[in-house]
Amino acid sequence: MTSTTHKKGSLSQAMDNSTKSGVQPTDNRKSPAALRHSSTVLQPSGNACDRQGQRTAIEQCVQNELRRYFDMLDGEEPANLYRMVVRQAECALVSMVMEECRGNQTRASEWLGISRGNLRTKLASMDK
Repeated sequence: MTSTTHKKGSLSQAMDNSTKSGVQPTDNRKSPAALRHSSTVLQPSGNACDRQGQRTAIEQCVQNELRRYFDMLDGEEPANLYRMVVRQAECALVSMVMEECRGNQTRASEWLGISRGNLRTKLASMDK
């Protein structure tokens, strides 16, 4: 995956400049903060495994990390791969949601679509 660096504020500066010149910006994407606080719930369309050639950023990240993991194994066979990947993804997801919810377990459980008790169990197992 390649990353592109932009000067801080370059998009907002471009939008300000285009507005001053009477040209309306055509970039309708929401900022990450707006997406986090948007009332719109984004749902995946269809089965992720059934889509051909259309991988999400998360799918691409997982595949890239798995390629790297297999390269590091250098021909050795992995054990309990499914459990390892799911556990790591779950830990990352729960940690980020808890951070975004500023530790509010009720809100985090709503965002995750799980009960607060289930979230507390996951948090306790992550501490081990």
